[in-house]
Amino acid sequence: MAAKCRVTSAALAVAILAVAMAMCSTPTDATPPLTSWSGPGGCAGQTATVEYCGTCSDLQYYEGQDLAQDYSATFYTDFGCAGTAYHTIGGFRGTQYCGDFGFRSVYIDC
Repeated sequence: MAAKCRVTSAALAVAILAVAMAMCSTPTDATPPLTSWSGPGGCAGQTATVEYCGTCSDLQYYEGQDLAQDYSATFYTDFGCAGTAYHTIGGFRGTQYCGDFGFRSVYIDC
């Protein structure tokens, strides 16, 4: 006779929460979804990263952005994901913008 398995609602809730958290964050040993540069001259100088997806992030630097491969994102011309939106997909090799295109915030899709 085969054994029966039961999943309690609490165990199911914990499993769903764990999957959701894994989908909306980047492991510390992985490439961050977005890197931005301070310049001058585009993709040079100091860098800052956006580590998480699924939330709006204001960019720290504006002289260049590099969206990692396999991510899609919407860049905005104002802070707080306001203003004109520009949607892009990182694709196989990612997407890099070198220069100040006016992006001030980003929403990275999970």
